Amino acid sequence: MTTLTPRALGFGEILDGGFTLYRKNFSTFFGVALAPQIPVILYWIGVMAFVPAGIRDFAGFLIFPWTFFATFLTLGALCIVTVWTYEGQDPGVRAPLAAGLRAWFPVAIAGVLAWLSVMFGVLFFILPGLFFLASFFAFAPVVMVEQTGPLRALQRSWDLSSGGRFRVLGITLVAYLIILIPMMAISVVGVGVAVGSAGFATGDPAAMQGAEFWITGLLQILGPVVSALTWPFFVAVLTLLYLDRRARTEAPDLEEAVGRLEGG
Repeated sequence: MTTLTPRALGFGEILDGGFTLYRKNFSTFFGVALAPQIPVILYWIGVMAFVPAGIRDFAGFLIFPWTFFATFLTLGALCIVTVWTYEGQDPGVRAPLAAGLRAWFPVAIAGVLAWLSVMFGVLFFILPGLFFLASFFAFAPVVMVEQTGPLRALQRSWDLSSGGRFRVLGITLVAYLIILIPMMAISVVGVGVAVGSAGFATGDPAAMQGAEFWITGLLQILGPVVSALTWPFFVAVLTLLYLDRRARTEAPDLEEAVGRLEGG
């Protein structure tokens, strides 16, 4: 295997690197991101086709457990795809998903703890939330590459971000804004279709309710596809940022860590 040696990257290099890795191995990135979303897509197709109107409002709650599971499975798997693509390898779809499944528990626990800290910080005039967001940016790459537990992953991320949190936050927010654009576009299209539909044009309450349901269902189906197209770039940027922070803080050779990952 190729030795994974991180190096310090510029602001633009990290963002461009995310695009480059994604383009280089698009089918694998997209396949890994889409596979866990297939049950969600099938679920909403079934809801639109068969669920009675009286219980449709609860459909989102029923799929939440799988969505929660798929979120952290995808996050871990995409981190691995980024590392292997960075090394010049194409692991295919199955191997990253298997690695993400094995590491699901520590990734999920670390992610929930990081999210709670960010939400708690946002309650105190937002800035503490941004501080925690920058501090725990690398919990998933740390778990996947260094094979640590959730608490150790949060501590490592905290240490790696030390002295560079403004830069980490800036890169993270820019990457998120980039993937937010197509998501917002889908929502705008949905609103436009709703406003232009016959039910909204006539003001008929029953027709409006029916049109709203179908548009909501359509967005629920298209949303996972759009997410599978955009999420890989964001995770690739986070993983490259993790490598950048390692190069800047300790200039390590990651061959041993990636060797453990491959052996595992």
